[in-house]
Amino acid sequence: ALFAASLVGEQGRVIALDTLEPSISRLCEIVRQDGVTNLVGQICDITAPIPLAAHSVDLILLSTVLHIKAVQDHAKEMFSEFRGILRTDGTLAVLECQKAEANFGPPLHLRLSAEDVAELAAPCGFVRSSVTSFEHTYLACFTPGP
Repeated sequence: ALFAASLVGEQGRVIALDTLEPSISRLCEIVRQDGVTNLVGQICDITAPIPLAAHSVDLILLSTVLHIKAVQDHAKEMFSEFRGILRTDGTLAVLECQKAEANFGPPLHLRLSAEDVAELAAPCGFVRSSVTSFEHTYLACFTPGP
């Protein structure tokens, strides 16, 4: 979130959402100490309605949480919510671990491939626009379809 805030500059705004109060508290402490004015941390469950206005978000980054079963169980509602708050020309970006054995991250049976993510997002109208593979992770990007 801090890096994103540096990228968007003073004209942009970053909203960091997390269910863990200690994570948001620490982020808010850093924001205050460093005088960051374009970043807000908020405790929020992304599987429930998100308190943001319709079509108000340019980019949603879902970072290494989609493999969590409780999140996957609410995928349809969550992706529908994302579709509602994302601008029509916005992007949904999903960062997940490669679906391969590794000595970190979730066990193989919980990992999702980019194709798996696309299958979860498609019923809510998301169309995959790109996939970038890294050594241990990938970034799949989606746009709201017609």
